[in-house]
Amino acid sequence: MPGAQLSIRSERAKAAAHRLAKRHRRTVTQVVEMALDAFEKADAREEESGRAFVERLLQRDPDDTIDIDLEELIREGREPHQGIDLE
Repeated sequence: MPGAQLSIRSERAKAAAHRLAKRHRRTVTQVVEMALDAFEKADAREEESGRAFVERLLQRDPDDTIDIDLEELIREGREPHQGIDLE
């Protein structure tokens, strides 16, 4: 059973893939796979949760301990909305 085939419909994307494949002595499929892997990793970093972000920062510098209660900060700044005036 043959493997999946890659079809690049954009001429600009196809030309870039061929240039990169030639420059790096790889196949076009390998270049596209590498690009998609890199894009996926970058996308995963963008979706990093707040907790994961703080944990990553603490791994860089464990002595940097920031103890902030975000719920308390939110409560301090909250003001109830007065509603609309129906008169």
